[in-house]
Amino acid sequence: MKPRDIVIITESERKIRFEDTTADVELIISRGIKEKIKDIRVERLVPDIKDGSVFDHIYPGVGIELYKILDLDDVTTVLLTNVPSKKYRRKDVVKVYGWYPGEEDFNSMNKYFSSLPPGQQRLTLNIIENFNVIKKYIFVPEEGLRKYTANPL
Repeated sequence: MKPRDIVIITESERKIRFEDTTADVELIISRGIKEKIKDIRVERLVPDIKDGSVFDHIYPGVGIELYKILDLDDVTTVLLTNVPSKKYRRKDVVKVYGWYPGEEDFNSMNKYFSSLPPGQQRLTLNIIENFNVIKKYIFVPEEGLRKYTANPL
């Protein structure tokens, strides 16, 4: 079994990893642990990206196809599959270190995601520089990838 990224630190500095859902962690906490709980924190399985691209909210199983379409074999890439998601339940995430998509890549992604069934046409692309999101794109069916701008209230 693969451990989840929820870790509880007990008073004796013992780390306890959990494997299912946050609900299971809450259940275990409510039943009590012999040692007093000192801290609860999330440990990331993959470090934050300093410079590069993060493809997020990808329908499960589509991440590997995106990897192939963009021909990322020669670039440091992390492909996460079936990652728990509050909004979608499960998703794929692709982190590409030191790489940014060009116009041809955008065209390839638009063509591929447009060919998917409606429920699978989801993608968020974050362009990262110095650990900050500098540009964000979302896939809009029938329009393709569009730069994201928050709606002013």
